Amino acid sequence: MGDNAIRMVRGTTRKLRLHVTETLEDGTSQDFDLTDCTVHFRAKDKVEDEEPALIVKSSAQASEIEVYAAAEGKAWIKLVPADTQGLEAKQYRYDVWVVTLADERHSVFEDSLTIVAGVTVLP
Repeated sequence: MGDNAIRMVRGTTRKLRLHVTETLEDGTSQDFDLTDCTVHFRAKDKVEDEEPALIVKSSAQASEIEVYAAAEGKAWIKLVPADTQGLEAKQYRYDVWVVTLADERHSVFEDSLTIVAGVTVLP
């Protein structure tokens, strides 16, 4: 699993902390200011899959992604039971993007999302 891999039980709630930084020309990093930006989370069966994403989240809806410290590049991504309840227990791919007010698109990262069945099936 990668550094940003997610493993969760199908049909449960998960709150993921996001801290976006950018690398400067001198190799140092600094917080990416998320003021006036939209943060996106998408999960698919596989990267090259042409089908629509299975999970779609956006900070345009604060109930999905909450930017709580914009100048520091910090946000919460909220996965709720309905996001994963109907998914097969297996590994998926997800990515996180930031779109600025000037329509610049920044890929933050991509990694695996593993859904496990769990022992208890919650209604």
